[in-house]
Amino acid sequence: MNFDFNIGAIVKLGIFGFATPLYKLGKVIEVTPTEVVIVPQLNVCRESDNGPSSFDEYCTADALHEVLHIRRQLIAYWTYAKAYDTTITDFISEANYSSLANISSKSFSDYTLNLYDKNTGICKGEGANCRNIVESTSPFFFSQPTSDNDGIHHELSHYRF
Repeated sequence: MNFDFNIGAIVKLGIFGFATPLYKLGKVIEVTPTEVVIVPQLNVCRESDNGPSSFDEYCTADALHEVLHIRRQLIAYWTYAKAYDTTITDFISEANYSSLANISSKSFSDYTLNLYDKNTGICKGEGANCRNIVESTSPFFFSQPTSDNDGIHHELSHYRF
């Protein structure tokens, strides 16, 4: 698959092999021939002068100490993510310097904030473009048990992605 995004972009990846769609959203920190490495994102809750605090529509934060390595052959598609994407479930709060995602005593300033373009609503990143990183084409197998009890697997498909 051609990944025409930059290092630092916030992307949503659709993953093969699940009965219900599985999505992983994060900031791209590395792309190799075999994997894409992302940092999951947190919503940023900001105080408002007009009322209660709300999520910032143009900012997310990197989850502390969490990195996902996703095999490129398992990625069905990618798209740029919005800061208010519903797959982001945890948040940090600017007002009380707390985090529901990380109950430790980390302060708001410990998080890396990612800003989204106000016109497009996406974060394209400012690092190198990844489109020319050629994917490794090693064989990949999907298998499934023939029954719940026998533990014998048969080959469903053999693809070169």
